[in-house]
Amino acid sequence: MDAIEAIAADVRAEGVRSQAMALDITDAARSEAVIADVVSQFGRLDILVNNAGTAIGVGDFADVPDGEWELSWQVNVLGATRLSRLAVPHLARHGHGAIVNVASTAGLIGVAGYGAYNVAKHGVVGLTRLLAAELGPRGIRVNAVAPGFIHTDMGAAELEMLSDASDTSVEDAAQAAVSGIPLGRLGTADDVAEVVAWLVSSAAYVTGTIIPIDGGSGR
Repeated sequence: MDAIEAIAADVRAEGVRSQAMALDITDAARSEAVIADVVSQFGRLDILVNNAGTAIGVGDFADVPDGEWELSWQVNVLGATRLSRLAVPHLARHGHGAIVNVASTAGLIGVAGYGAYNVAKHGVVGLTRLLAAELGPRGIRVNAVAPGFIHTDMGAAELEMLSDASDTSVEDAAQAAVSGIPLGRLGTADDVAEVVAWLVSSAAYVTGTIIPIDGGSGR
């Protein structure tokens, strides 16, 4: 919460109201309470970004246990499904709204060794397309971003996994990843945030779209 509170403080310093709330995305009752609290404090809900995710369940298909499949589904797919369902009545109230789901390039292709995570991110892509088709008539646009290699804690864990799999150093794994990216670098959180901001603000005629943010790597 300290990190989240710091972000909220930065937003308030720009003269914008901001409130940080803790949410375990697998907790249905807490999810409902958070949506209710947001509407109570701000009077309305216009945007939902489903950004919670976990890399649990990464591994060879035959080695991923049921519990990791279940948790990957609970966090990556069911969490976004539940929050979207709770948000829809409020998003539709004013005749417009926007949902952005954070998928992954692993949700666009099959990636050997990514196990339950690979399947779950395909689920996020499917959820996005379903909601776009159903909610468009209610004025709600639904899109997804599909980040590739992004310089975050989860991205660092992915490089460590690739390092172990290839029996090389993390630095070598990072260089190998960058070598396959035409823009020549790993992505940043800002690279993702800028696309999300466009989707929820200026992209008035865009819905049902999955936008890769991968520096042109196709992965």
